[in-house]
Amino acid sequence: MAKSLNRIFYIYTEAPVAVLYSCFAIVEFACALAIDVPVIQSFALIAGLLMSAVAVINVLYIYRKETKGLS
Repeated sequence: MAKSLNRIFYIYTEAPVAVLYSCFAIVEFACALAIDVPVIQSFALIAGLLMSAVAVINVLYIYRKETKGLS
């Protein structure tokens, strides 16, 4: 019982981090489209890509941990 509760709480604490990074990435991509300054636009695109990559890596880590039962 305690192990299943630990799994549930682990998912509920790690999954929102991935969602938060995804939201930040969307905001950065929107800023890249709205701003016409090339330097700031490229910075926003790079930041959006990095945040998207962090979100995907976090989701893959959660999925791998849950499917292999490494909790």
